[in-house]
Amino acid sequence: MIIPYIQVIVGLILLYFGAEWLVSGAVKLALRLGISALAVGLTVVAFGTSAPELFVGLNFHILAGETPAALGNVIGSNICNIALVLGFGALLYPIAIEKKLVKREVPILILVTLGFVFAMENGIIGRLEGILCLLGIIIYTVWCLRTAKAHPEDAALAPEVEEIAQAPEKGGIGLSILLILGGTAVLAGGAKLLETGAITIATQFRISEAIIGLTIVAFGTSLPELATAVVAAKKKEGDILAGNVVGSCIFNILLIIGASATLKPMIVADIYPIDLWYMLGLSLLLIPVMTSAWRVARTEGALLLAVYVSYIYLLAQRADLV
Repeated sequence: MIIPYIQVIVGLILLYFGAEWLVSGAVKLALRLGISALAVGLTVVAFGTSAPELFVGLNFHILAGETPAALGNVIGSNICNIALVLGFGALLYPIAIEKKLVKREVPILILVTLGFVFAMENGIIGRLEGILCLLGIIIYTVWCLRTAKAHPEDAALAPEVEEIAQAPEKGGIGLSILLILGGTAVLAGGAKLLETGAITIATQFRISEAIIGLTIVAFGTSLPELATAVVAAKKKEGDILAGNVVGSCIFNILLIIGASATLKPMIVADIYPIDLWYMLGLSLLLIPVMTSAWRVARTEGALLLAVYVSYIYLLAQRADLV
């Protein structure tokens, strides 16, 4: 049957454009309401790039009851962000790294990832842990805003904010609200299509929903980050690319797991230790990769891509596809 594959492809397309419209509308509205472009970039855009993972995660966990796919989506997305997005960006053009990123955000990512792994040890992520994650994302966002305000010279605008802020005034608040509502609706529809198609494919090939979440779903929901990586690499804005990757990984765990577990405890199933080791290992690998001459060279980008390929191969073996 070809229908499930069409559902997955259309779902991924809708997720991509839904996130674009949501971010665009929210940025336009925030700027018109007088919120600084920097604050918008650290909040609206950060949330927007994680919106596909959030909608898909909630859809799998709450509506479909497929918690392994929801967990796989977060774990797979973080692996994809570091190994594929950062690796591909570095392969296009070597990425210069700000020292502050390694000293501040990367340790936070490692700490958050360790907490996520520890939370799964007893086989369930409860509401208390979910609430702690949500408190964590609030604290992290406030900290980012205060740090940026105290050191504006260190902050760089996200491409979406810079482009919209410099563009001529078009439309009004009504158009911004329409983009937000339309983007949200498209995200919801895309998440539903992706969930339906992915579960059907998993059933056809007798593979677990967790593997579908770790692969197809994780790759699809990371498309906004991949698109940002290509744009940032072409503009030689490595700090934005690297910051987007690290920030997105932090948001994926704190926001998506936090929201999901708060609404409904998450039973950990079909997630193997190797999945967690890859996620944690890649987070730790960021330190030597980024501090080597304070840049991610093409050779290191190729290494990250090789790690991603090796992980996909292991998943294919697990599913008896190779």
